[in-house]
Amino acid sequence: MTDKTQKFTPNDSARADGVRKSRYNKNLFASYVREWLELYGKESVITARKNKSAQSEVISEKDEIRLLEAVAEQTKFGSLFVLNYNTSSMGGIRVACSVHNGGGVYGESRILSSFTLAYILDGGGRYKDEHGYTQALSSGDCILIRPGLKHWYGPDQGTRWSELFIDFGGSAFDLMLESGFFKDFPPVFRLDPVVYWSEKIRTAAGERNRGESNKMFRELLRVQNLLVDIRSFLFSSIDNDDIWAEHAKNALTPDTTVQEVASLLDMDYASFRKKFRKLVGVPPGKYITAVKMDEACNLLTESTIKIQDIAEILDYCDQYQFSRQFKKVVGCSPTQYREAHTQP
Repeated sequence: MTDKTQKFTPNDSARADGVRKSRYNKNLFASYVREWLELYGKESVITARKNKSAQSEVISEKDEIRLLEAVAEQTKFGSLFVLNYNTSSMGGIRVACSVHNGGGVYGESRILSSFTLAYILDGGGRYKDEHGYTQALSSGDCILIRPGLKHWYGPDQGTRWSELFIDFGGSAFDLMLESGFFKDFPPVFRLDPVVYWSEKIRTAAGERNRGESNKMFRELLRVQNLLVDIRSFLFSSIDNDDIWAEHAKNALTPDTTVQEVASLLDMDYASFRKKFRKLVGVPPGKYITAVKMDEACNLLTESTIKIQDIAEILDYCDQYQFSRQFKKVVGCSPTQYREAHTQP
């Protein structure tokens, strides 16, 4: 008689562990998605899920992402940057998004198993937690929520707001918490100017890692670097001229005006211009022109966008005005620059 008994080898054991881990990760992923949808797409998700099996607890990553994107498109509530099925062994981002016309945390309160960074882009509201901490919120306020903390935040009654949201966690961040990195962080703090910090947070969020190891670790490092930059900003002297100059330069983009940046930094135009010129060495108008010309050079060499369209992108009245400014700064016309710096 043939012995049909299967021997259980170490490889079989590892394979079984892998299957169990995969099932656990899928369930964990599904729970993350459901939690995110509860926060930002409650009504539409209920409708969107009617055709899905109520008995299915494990939902594929592809199906979840498609559902999320469909809900985002239907509700117009925001843009999903990141929804990660896996993170690095030391942690990373599970969800990152922008929320427009949002309602904050649904219900009386919630407790999360990970860290959350929420940056208010516009609108006003309030934050409160189990320790009795309450704080009014407005554009430029940032909320850092630690794992296990019972909390609530949302816009003023009868209003909506916009925010950037990153949900992250893992052993690397747990170690930062244990070592005292977050010790002096208040639950709510100011990050100004908004145009600078919103871009910084959005860049740190990146995009889905799609299970690729290198992307996972880059993502982890981006979030850690963001936290270090925030800590440096919060606990460095506000009067430090180098820090002020850096933030002023980062805020001056082709999409902003000097007057807007001066207002963001709570200064009148004349005082801002004087301080900027003293610290940077050129007037803010000249600096922003240089920024525009750098961007123009990139567009001319790395794209086939028409020169008249580049002029429009950089907010010039017409192609003639742009070309005249470009030649004055760079020393040749946009056409000549493109011909000289484009590979045949």
